[in-house]
Amino acid sequence: MRLRYILLNLLVVTSLQAQVNVSGDQYGTWGVEDSLYTVIGDITVPYSQFLTILPGVEVRFMGDYKITVLGGMTAWGTEEDSVIFHTYIPDGWMYIKYDESWGDSTSLNYCRIQSGDRAVWAENCAVTLNHCNIVGNLSSPIKGNDATLHLNDCLITQNAGNGLLLDNCTAELVDCEITYCGGTYGRGIFAQGDGTTLNIQGGFIGHNLGSGIYGLQIGNSIIENVAIGENGVHGIELNSSGELEAARVQLFRNEGHGLFLVNTTLDGRNLTVSSNNDRGISFTGPSNVMEVTSSIVDRNGSFGFYYQSGGAFILEYNDTYLNIGDAYSGCEAGTGSLEDNPEYVDWFGMDYNLQETSPCIDAGRPADPLDPDATITDMGALYFDQSPGYVPPGYTPEVVRDFHITGAYPNPFNPVLTIQVEAVRHAQGSLEAWTPAGKLADRIWKGELKPGQNLVTWHAGDLASGSYFIRLKSGSVIDVLPTVLLK
Repeated sequence: MRLRYILLNLLVVTSLQAQVNVSGDQYGTWGVEDSLYTVIGDITVPYSQFLTILPGVEVRFMGDYKITVLGGMTAWGTEEDSVIFHTYIPDGWMYIKYDESWGDSTSLNYCRIQSGDRAVWAENCAVTLNHCNIVGNLSSPIKGNDATLHLNDCLITQNAGNGLLLDNCTAELVDCEITYCGGTYGRGIFAQGDGTTLNIQGGFIGHNLGSGIYGLQIGNSIIENVAIGENGVHGIELNSSGELEAARVQLFRNEGHGLFLVNTTLDGRNLTVSSNNDRGISFTGPSNVMEVTSSIVDRNGSFGFYYQSGGAFILEYNDTYLNIGDAYSGCEAGTGSLEDNPEYVDWFGMDYNLQETSPCIDAGRPADPLDPDATITDMGALYFDQSPGYVPPGYTPEVVRDFHITGAYPNPFNPVLTIQVEAVRHAQGSLEAWTPAGKLADRIWKGELKPGQNLVTWHAGDLASGSYFIRLKSGSVIDVLPTVLLK
């Protein structure tokens, strides 16, 4: 009993020694002997002073307080031992504000910043965030005014407001994920001011309440190798802005347009714009140029390309498959254009890699840069690797051989459709109808497939006219057939 009492006291003393109450001016180093810093008032890092935060430090705010950095502050978390800024107070804390701070000492590395009003606010300075998680803040978690922001491998998720709120900023993002932004607007990135430029390389921007990226009267933007999908408005929306250079970007299943540009020039290549609820690419403006090559624009809920401008358009070597409106409105297909099924590995599962039988392989514009395998570029954002010995993702040789939809008649139909499924062995399977926007419309059938020809009748009297994709699934095998219901 006495030993337990001694150990308990040692634990209490150790805990008390590890906790430091902080407020007012702070500089030097946090974390040499202590790991828990309890913030009991506003903190300022004065001009010409530096605060270094070591791995494993927990910064816990006890009220509506903030850290203002006038000098320099760097947090050096590690992958195994991050630095945490948070609170247990229901109303949260304020933010870390870098205000005209010193560029060489303004970085946050392997930090978790959560439950604040914001996370980081940069004004008239440069700030770098590496491998940070920004979670559950009450308004736009990353804010910049006349600042330069570098974000590398950061997760920004489940925050209210816009993921990034930028005004006359230079922003460079590499392999970042911005998801589930909510609140009033909930855009992944909101940028404004002609001094703002965006350079986004890699990553994912999706599941946000508003558009994935929204820019108003900003400068030039470069967006490459980014997936932007399932946002509540548009994928990318730019208004009265400079030139957008977009390459190997996936824009899919957004509730509005995939790409919505007003009075903004577009230089796009190797895009995959699939299954957006409205237009694939919408382009309007008095005299702007739209150039899109080596791209796939398919299964969108309205036009593939919509062009209303007094400028010029160059649309070459693109595949515009099965858009609900016309493939082109106000513009026309150029050299090398297709309207064929691009044959994705799994359209339903949003895997936009190409199967080896895809007509889009080596079908891009010859003048565009070669694919990494040194062959003529493929259409679309994801190329089919033809390097010797390469096994394509999702490749299953038995897909065509064992189970597939051989036909459906009549097509178009009203309202009864007979679906033919060929099987070479007994297996369980199912048939479903999906909309071009990727929403399940009807579960048609589920049961046993028998060797030979299987016939299934679908009654679609309760559905609206339009295009529907019949999906056969048996084990890991998926086959898809487009149909049209005309009432």
